[in-house]
Amino acid sequence: MLPWTAIPVAAALAGRGQTGGKPQSGRRGWSARSFLWAAMGGGFLTLCAVGEKHEYYLLPLLAPASALAAFWLETANPRVSERFWAAAGAIFLLIGAACAALPLANPYPVELEGAEWAGAALALGGAAAIGWRGRGAWAPQAALLAAATVWIGIATAWTMPSLDPVFSPRAMALALERIAREEGLEPIAFHLDEGALSYYLRRPCPSHEDWEAFLAAAERLGAAAAIVPLDRRGEMESLGWRIEPAGEFCQAGAYYLAARIEKRPDAE
Repeated sequence: MLPWTAIPVAAALAGRGQTGGKPQSGRRGWSARSFLWAAMGGGFLTLCAVGEKHEYYLLPLLAPASALAAFWLETANPRVSERFWAAAGAIFLLIGAACAALPLANPYPVELEGAEWAGAALALGGAAAIGWRGRGAWAPQAALLAAATVWIGIATAWTMPSLDPVFSPRAMALALERIAREEGLEPIAFHLDEGALSYYLRRPCPSHEDWEAFLAAAERLGAAAAIVPLDRRGEMESLGWRIEPAGEFCQAGAYYLAARIEKRPDAE
């Protein structure tokens, strides 16, 4: 989100030293109040975007918004502009270094493929922005734009898909769907994202956060296609449940079973 969040900052910096809506250089510019509204609007859009995955719809705004930020900075005091690009380049350098180091600090059993290359792109862009900060706003802006474009291309096409085996419930949802379809059962789950499961199942799949509520719902169904924590299997069997596993899955370090479950008739 850095290319967008930089815009209100750039607008505020470009508004410094203005009187009556005109920059010190005499060129026409926005008033401080206009830049305040721009900053508020940029912040509002950013908050809306990061709430879900709406930021994908804002990607086409990257190039024109970055160009506007560079244009606004051209009206700023040269020393202010240089400080801004030095700070922006340093931020990209730090984030790039963090991305490159992620595979070393990753606590999950999955490789963050391409993370080091994505981090290198950001770091190189940041270094270029710092080196070119005295050439006007367009040179460092072009460096950061290129770095952000390469970074998001690597991240979306290479790094993010490598996380699916750990963070995506797709595999267990497909196993659950197969059980439900073959056995003619209703799906049910415990302590998982209901929206994601329902998306992959293409049908509603209630997921309970309370263990007793999950058991009560399963008992009302009699038999069900269920995803249950692996460490709860022994407890369920001791309560009279028959469990027929179809697969074992790991998500974010927790292990689950996709299984057909049914309360034994002789169980109390």
